[in-house]
Amino acid sequence: MAIPQPGGAPVIIRRYDPGFDGESGLTIWLVLRSMRPAQGKYLVGRPAADPRSLLFVFDESAAFHRDIVIRYQMLPDGGGWLVFQPKERRLHLFGRSQEFGREPDRDLVRGLWRGRFRISPALLPERS
Repeated sequence: MAIPQPGGAPVIIRRYDPGFDGESGLTIWLVLRSMRPAQGKYLVGRPAADPRSLLFVFDESAAFHRDIVIRYQMLPDGGGWLVFQPKERRLHLFGRSQEFGREPDRDLVRGLWRGRFRISPALLPERS
């Protein structure tokens, strides 16, 4: 799957997790526009071209979560806001997309980043 590169080449971390049957599984793409401090919207969903994969996209240039859906051609499951501080190795996930809601399993999303970054507790109350 080719990841679009609006405004420069993104940093991509790709990981494959085999399923219980040893054959099917999830390919997880973590797409960041840069390795500098940033904040903005993120979405979790499935690539339209490969619905067996899981796609995580953080794009600080996105004004709306819908912009991420269109740009990365994905079927959204939900999302929220992300604050990324690479120097401090800190990542903070909070909130929800007003259009798509919160992703079904935020603990899964946090687990993708564990070992690479410290995950900050939510600073803002979450709406259901």
